[in-house]
Amino acid sequence: MGSAKEVLRSLVSLISSATEDAIREYEVAGCRVPSLDGPTEPQLPTDTTALKRALRTLEGAFHQLIITLTPPATTMFTRVLVNNDVACIEVAAKSGIADVLYGIPEGVYVSEIAAQTGLHEGKLLKVIHTLAATHCFRETAPQTFANNPLSLTLRNSNDTSALVIFRSSEMDKCAVFNFHDSLVDPEYGHSLDPRRSAWSWGIKEEMPDSTLFDFFAKHPKSFQVRKQVYPWDVNCSHALGMQRFHRAMTGISTITGIDGIINQFPWWEFPQGTTVCDVASGVRSVSIELARKYPNLRLTLQDLPPVIAQAQQLWAAEYPLANAEKRVNDVPFDFFKNEAVHGQDIYYIRQAIHNWADDDAVKILKNIRAGAKPSSRILSHDYILPSGVTSASGVVDAQALRSMLLVLNAGERTVEEFKTIGARAGLRFVKVWDFLETGLVEFVPDVA
Repeated sequence: MGSAKEVLRSLVSLISSATEDAIREYEVAGCRVPSLDGPTEPQLPTDTTALKRALRTLEGAFHQLIITLTPPATTMFTRVLVNNDVACIEVAAKSGIADVLYGIPEGVYVSEIAAQTGLHEGKLLKVIHTLAATHCFRETAPQTFANNPLSLTLRNSNDTSALVIFRSSEMDKCAVFNFHDSLVDPEYGHSLDPRRSAWSWGIKEEMPDSTLFDFFAKHPKSFQVRKQVYPWDVNCSHALGMQRFHRAMTGISTITGIDGIINQFPWWEFPQGTTVCDVASGVRSVSIELARKYPNLRLTLQDLPPVIAQAQQLWAAEYPLANAEKRVNDVPFDFFKNEAVHGQDIYYIRQAIHNWADDDAVKILKNIRAGAKPSSRILSHDYILPSGVTSASGVVDAQALRSMLLVLNAGERTVEEFKTIGARAGLRFVKVWDFLETGLVEFVPDVA
């Protein structure tokens, strides 16, 4: 370990080299280098793997540098103020400020924004000034604001806005602000039951013994967007209740990128007619992109009936060719109660295992294993925690500490923890595919 000054200078060097690496990735891909003053969201390289690798190093080194040099009390005080920023982002997303500004690069005066959103002009000004100070929106003239690449993600039609609203409203209200109280509660604190999570503690007066998903079902409009955006939304209360959730999950897919599973796993090597079961497929699933790119695949979607109903509408609207060619099928099921469709070559489950504590995760994997044949491959695509939070270079991995603990008493796992639950479910670990933000844990049935 070098001296304190040597460590800091090493971090500065990492920041510089990672910045140049990121710039080079945009240029090599023929994309314009992003600018915060740009009127549109930046074009990204088709394959963002190398870009994300550079950004992970840049983010980790920067955070370690600034935290090292800043007085600790200042750092902690700054961290607890983050909810103020979250509140302002929530206001912007829910009130549609970015939609009011859309297509007006010269900007809109605050009184007009207030008139269109119904918000108090003085309070609104403070909100937008707060966001513009951190580069979300641009102030083009005194009290006149325009969109920039960050604020455009808050438009109603952008799935990221659904993720922002989900995370900043019900997630905070029901779970985040109750985390400590749930941990010290005699009934909730030492339970891994999903009905005893911080979220469940937050709704226990209204809905005792309930989960996040029970809350969705009871509050069908809680996560409904300001207007109908997609033609595939079906008119049933459960679907409306889950609409925001599924759009939020699509937002996460956009942020973390699905290019890893699409471009790095060797789908192209499989023979014509290879069958793939997308377990807990959701509405806007990875499968639609797989179907577009790999005609050798035959896909089956499996999820709860209301979700499958929405997915059918989406596929019909966005990729009808798959139905015409009979390359996509759907089989409603509950992965806790039913076995996965039998005899598939590949079973793929994305960002679902991290939603459940070990016993429930094993139950899900057992139901997949029950449908598998000896040659099947089982792929769990999720966030994977490193064994430690510090890499060999000494840079804190900024992606390491994601968690579903507050919502469902679950969370992300290390590779060793994946191996353990896989073995309990009758699966043998094969390898990990590293997609940077996420990873793919590959299993096969253990027939020994």
